[in-house]
Amino acid sequence: MISKSKVFSVTFLIFLFFFFSGFSFAQKDVVEKTIWIPDSLSQVPWPNALAYNSQNNKLYVGGGWKILVVDGTSGEKLALIEMNGSIGGLLYNPNNNKLYCSVGAGIDEVVIIDGETDIQTSSIPVTVGPGGLLYNPISEKIYCTGVYESVSIIDAQAETLLTTIPLGIYVESRGFNSTDNKVYFGGTLDCVLVIIDGENDVVIKRISKCISDIAYNPEANKLYCTNPPHNLLIVIDGATNSIINSIEVGEWPLSVVYNPSENKIYCANHHEGTISVIDAFSETVMNIISVGYDPTSLIYNPLDNKVYSAHYGNGVVGIIDCQSDTLIRMIATGYGSWILTYSLNTDKIYCVSYGNATLSIIDGETDLKTKALITGSSPRDLFYIPSLNKIYASDGASDKVYVIEGGTNSIMNTVKVGIWPTEVAYNSINNKVYSLTKDNVSVIDVETDSLLTTVELDASPSYVVYNPLSNKIYASSSKGKKLYVINAEVDSLLRTIDVGSSAKDLAYNSANNKIYLSSGYDCLKIYDGETDELRDSIYLGYFISEILYNSLENKIYCCAGGLKVLDGETDSVLTEIGIYDPVALTHNFFQNKIYAGSRDSLFVIDCVFDTLLKSIEAEGPPILTYNPTNNRVYYANILYDYISVIDGWRDEFITTVEVGEYPKALVYNSENDKIYVANSNSNISVIKCSRLSGDLNLDGDINILDPVFLAYYLLKSGEAPLTFKTADPNCDDKINLADVIYLANYVLRDGPPPC
Repeated sequence: MISKSKVFSVTFLIFLFFFFSGFSFAQKDVVEKTIWIPDSLSQVPWPNALAYNSQNNKLYVGGGWKILVVDGTSGEKLALIEMNGSIGGLLYNPNNNKLYCSVGAGIDEVVIIDGETDIQTSSIPVTVGPGGLLYNPISEKIYCTGVYESVSIIDAQAETLLTTIPLGIYVESRGFNSTDNKVYFGGTLDCVLVIIDGENDVVIKRISKCISDIAYNPEANKLYCTNPPHNLLIVIDGATNSIINSIEVGEWPLSVVYNPSENKIYCANHHEGTISVIDAFSETVMNIISVGYDPTSLIYNPLDNKVYSAHYGNGVVGIIDCQSDTLIRMIATGYGSWILTYSLNTDKIYCVSYGNATLSIIDGETDLKTKALITGSSPRDLFYIPSLNKIYASDGASDKVYVIEGGTNSIMNTVKVGIWPTEVAYNSINNKVYSLTKDNVSVIDVETDSLLTTVELDASPSYVVYNPLSNKIYASSSKGKKLYVINAEVDSLLRTIDVGSSAKDLAYNSANNKIYLSSGYDCLKIYDGETDELRDSIYLGYFISEILYNSLENKIYCCAGGLKVLDGETDSVLTEIGIYDPVALTHNFFQNKIYAGSRDSLFVIDCVFDTLLKSIEAEGPPILTYNPTNNRVYYANILYDYISVIDGWRDEFITTVEVGEYPKALVYNSENDKIYVANSNSNISVIKCSRLSGDLNLDGDINILDPVFLAYYLLKSGEAPLTFKTADPNCDDKINLADVIYLANYVLRDGPPPC
């Protein structure tokens, strides 16, 4: 029974409403925690540069805006150097123990780093879009090429820019002639080899040949240049700058290396999967070594007389004995293996894998991989399971799915799955998670967080959706032009449907048990969820980027030029909402509104009448998710490092929250009221959402109307609060008059704010 004194107190507080106005309360969304995957130094998700410090036995792995420093012997991560732009290339100068890093993204400079302390000491402005670097030890110069077909030349002693020379080509290969002090720049796009005098910094000659790689023979003063379009190895006389021979090798030669011990040339034939061995004296092919799929780059080990070939697509490094010219073994290094370097100090070969973000260390004597460390992770998708309060994060770089405990926001389990996991789906009937990988669907037991099985597919799947009515998993393959149907009870492939063109985004209609698939350029295919038969194909006249199903209205919303709306019952097009090129959708089911994000706007759609309510200026392209507890939309711009927060009542941007680099996915944790953001720089940002606890009437503010609302609910059986959290401002896990008094005291007497 409620006492008369409590009723009087509430009545008095309500009466005071007529004398007070303008009281409001707005909480901020803030980053509560950053979850590193797997550790705080692993922030190089796409390594594209590698350099070895011979004086301090350190390896520098560059990618994105970071340089990871690694001990050359143990492989231990030592430090992380943050740059102010994207890294184009790395080069180490043993004469002054300094590292040179070209930095783009509008910065356009070469940053000089002390090799002892790993601290930036100076920077030099260079050509636009700086990339690869080359060192001239005779003249003590550093050469930095740019995207606009020029090269900047730096005095390594004075640390000043000497000049910038226009080359007229997009540079892919670089070489140095130690006998005549000449520098070479070649490319396959413009089919020109440019020769520069290393002393006077002037162009000596231009040779019309497509060159992808250059190796130099100091004994004979000759250059060996790969010519992919014509399957040739071009031989150039270093003294006369003239072509003296063309040697036929395998299909599409990409890389070349010279072995002075055997006086042999090794040429990697990318398309053919072979390495041509050429006698440098007679300049004839003496052997062909089969090494398998796509050899991309080569390096020579003089201490053990071996050549190593990195295979980008196959993810291996091949080891060749140069005395017998035989393949010793292949070592798995990870998808995207492409950059190799060798250390005479440690007799080790270092290989970075772009796709898997790993650094592999191979012992030159034993031919064993001694270490494989993750240089950076790349979380691609997030999925939240409310019943267990777990978040599953697929990490393409490490081939793992990380399991995050929603209460502590810590990694509780790690599941090794297939190569490059992307999207994740949840089977609520059998309590299993399905992770799409490069060549299969990995099935994870949610109770134990262990890999149950894999469902092998004949093409890489791109998108996934779960059908709980038929207990099936649907996975689409854009490259394979197929739709795969998996029996989620026994995890076996039921059928493979040939779509006829690229198969992309998926959506599920729970009311009519239908699967929607965007296919080809503008086709929306509709499949029966029971029989998996094609029911209809609807051509929407524009590329379909995303599909969303609204269960409240039984409608399908398709981003296809504008926003097309289909009836879920009849599959007919109801209307087209005239907005420009939306690419992302989320549903505010509390107010039944669709938010459609384009590259420069966020559109708000009324789902009852399918009319445009509002257009908000924004920055895209976006990723969107909705928080029903505080009625806010969270907008991640994949090109910037922040999340924009939109108020669902007023449909206005109210704040921004800084997160990690290039956010890729968002998910909402309903148990702890948090947003998780998967960032490309190896971490997940956890945003603590403003709860607006105490906003009972859901108008976006806390004022005297809210204790009135709660009092009316408790005393007069008025409208119930939307959520328990909203109605418990003192957080004692009870809803009673104490909450009314607490809230009124905050509004009228500057009491403590809602928790």
